[in-house]
Amino acid sequence: MNLTLHFKRVAFAQVVLGIVAFCMAERNPGLLLIAGAIAALSWYVTEGPGGRPLPRWAISTLSLGAIGWLVYDLAAMQGHVIGAMGHFTMALQILMLYGPKTNRDYAQLLVLSLLQMIGASVLSVSMIFGVLLAAYCVLALVTVLLFQLKNTVDQVHEANRAAAPAGRLVTPPKAVVGRGYRWHFRATALVIGLVCGGFAVTMFVAMPRTGVNYMGTDLTSPVPRQQVGFSQTVKLGTPLNAHATREPVMNLSVMLHGRSLGNASGRGWLLRGAALDRYDRREKRWTRSRHVQSWDSVIHVDDTGVELTELPPQGIVLQGQITLRASNDRTMFTVQPMTRFSSTMATQVRFNPLDQQLVNETTGGGAVVYEIEWPLGAVPGLDQSYMRLYRPAWVPRRDFHGEGTALEGASDYALGWFIQTERVARLAGRVLSDAGLELTADGTVPPKQMVAAASALANFLREEYTYSLQVSGSGTEDPIIDFLFVQKAGHCELFASAHAALCRSVGMPTRVITGYRASEYNSIGGYYVVRQSHAHAWTEVNCPEEGGWRTFDATPPDLVNAEHAPTDAWFAGLRAFYDHLEYSWLRTIVAYDERTRRAVLDDLGDTLTAHAENHSSPLGKTLAFIQDLPSTWRLDKIGYTAAGIVIVMLGVALASLARLLILRRRKLVALQLTAVPRARRRGLTRKLRFYLRMLEMLERHGYVRPVWQSPFQFACELAGREPTRFAPVVALTEVFYEVRFGHRDMDEPRRGRVRENLKALERAVVNRNGR
Repeated sequence: MNLTLHFKRVAFAQVVLGIVAFCMAERNPGLLLIAGAIAALSWYVTEGPGGRPLPRWAISTLSLGAIGWLVYDLAAMQGHVIGAMGHFTMALQILMLYGPKTNRDYAQLLVLSLLQMIGASVLSVSMIFGVLLAAYCVLALVTVLLFQLKNTVDQVHEANRAAAPAGRLVTPPKAVVGRGYRWHFRATALVIGLVCGGFAVTMFVAMPRTGVNYMGTDLTSPVPRQQVGFSQTVKLGTPLNAHATREPVMNLSVMLHGRSLGNASGRGWLLRGAALDRYDRREKRWTRSRHVQSWDSVIHVDDTGVELTELPPQGIVLQGQITLRASNDRTMFTVQPMTRFSSTMATQVRFNPLDQQLVNETTGGGAVVYEIEWPLGAVPGLDQSYMRLYRPAWVPRRDFHGEGTALEGASDYALGWFIQTERVARLAGRVLSDAGLELTADGTVPPKQMVAAASALANFLREEYTYSLQVSGSGTEDPIIDFLFVQKAGHCELFASAHAALCRSVGMPTRVITGYRASEYNSIGGYYVVRQSHAHAWTEVNCPEEGGWRTFDATPPDLVNAEHAPTDAWFAGLRAFYDHLEYSWLRTIVAYDERTRRAVLDDLGDTLTAHAENHSSPLGKTLAFIQDLPSTWRLDKIGYTAAGIVIVMLGVALASLARLLILRRRKLVALQLTAVPRARRRGLTRKLRFYLRMLEMLERHGYVRPVWQSPFQFACELAGREPTRFAPVVALTEVFYEVRFGHRDMDEPRRGRVRENLKALERAVVNRNGR
């Protein structure tokens, strides 16, 4: 084995794998292509035919550019230190790959790669990165072991060169001699890997995630990149989902009384993220008003969860489990109206009782698992008066129709339309008149007809307007006015905005909701998969006398379903299987917390208890035998004494057996028989016993053969010191090589040579040491 070349290849593979893993964790395919290609090219430049590394002065000069890149990253990435440091360490590694490398340089290169992987593990929780991390750990273990061998060989080589006469060529020593060196190396790596893996699993089980972020959001948040899919605001005039991908965002499981509902809803669920009540006519943007933000309150979530809305006693309540993957913000997606929230990973949330917007205050980025509850269908009498008092203590409150508590200052919330008001109101009035609904004298919808009116306006948009992602406005009109009266085609944000404008023009409080539409059902795992491209916008209308805030989606559902459907039916099954693997990874590994640990330990305890109580199982039979021992063996004092003596004798016998096995192992190593089949070991050990006697004789007088040194090198080294005295060692070693590796038989002439040389060696050693 060419140790130096083998180590260079493994170290190069480890560095390149670390660069690939960091780019995958950062989700930066452009950087992956550029950095991966440059790093891969370094092998041809420095190690290929005629390759020459760059001089150190060039590497040092280019390192200044890496420092400049670090400064730029820290400024451009808004303080995301881990991402910036990952880019910096990546640049240093690539530069070192092109430069000359000593053992010190290799050590620095491996340390930089390790630091980069630690940073990448903070940025990503994906299953692909987990697989890359596992491969990196295995490769790093092999690299470290090879580096130790190479470093030892280089040190011995330098020592030999220093001791050799001037001008004499000294060949590098071999790291391992014998046919079993590969097995030794693999066994060592396997044992170390199993020990480290066992320790890691133990720590993982013993220390679950707490949901508390001790590093700060600037360090743990994903690296900022262009926001796609869901957004906290709606900027009209640009196509929706123009850059959204099919990357999964979250998974939703819907249950009733603990049992999965499957895809019973047919068209899925709307998962709300942001509630927008203010439209800026100049910026053409929907935002959340500052008045609403003043109602935000931070709530501590204990193990039992928090009740956010009080419901009347009647009605069916659904439960949902949401696994939210890494995100650029901390929005918690829910179903309207949410009544209860629980999570062991989000122990502090910011909740607003007016618009029911929920934000995670515990962690920044990363996977979060939480549970929500919501009523099935409309609940009569449910409006903001039933919101529990999770709000700042200084906010005044008043009774609302004698029951519950209303939100002070919310009477004008989500009302009013001020762009071509009369024109929009006339259109809304005409639509409602065609639907058989009449407005009041002041041009508003009667309270008891708000649900019917909002439904009629939504149906009008669905039937008379066309859904399209590629819409170019006229540029002279407001995008909503242009959509209603000119284009009559647009994406879901325009449909939701138009519905809000129509409803507000006739006095109905309406807000625009952004979030996701969960309609892709994974039949393998029994949950919905929500992707970036599933981002959606709809409206919520407040109907106080008909169930409070009601959800309305004015976008044509069939066209949205067609857009969200998989593009390749054949590939859909494979994608569903991969999504299930990714979901299982997040649920079992990434989202492992205290609750999960208790559930796992409880299940394990129940299983062991069931087996212990079943006397027909092996575990039950063993426990029953142990319990019956005192009654089966009724021992007196003499009996206990005899049992103690037997136990001591068994202990001594086991210790002797262990010592015998250790001595036998040492003999096999000394005779280089570890890789020989067991059938041949006994015969060769008997033939080569003389060599063990020679080593024992030398060891008694202070001459010990190092493990890394071959028998012939050891003999030549002794003979080089005193040729006459240690000539028998060379002769005995020659016989050893003839029998062990030359497959020669131990005939009588060789036995005679062995006896004569052993006697000569004994005389030489005794005479020298005066014994």
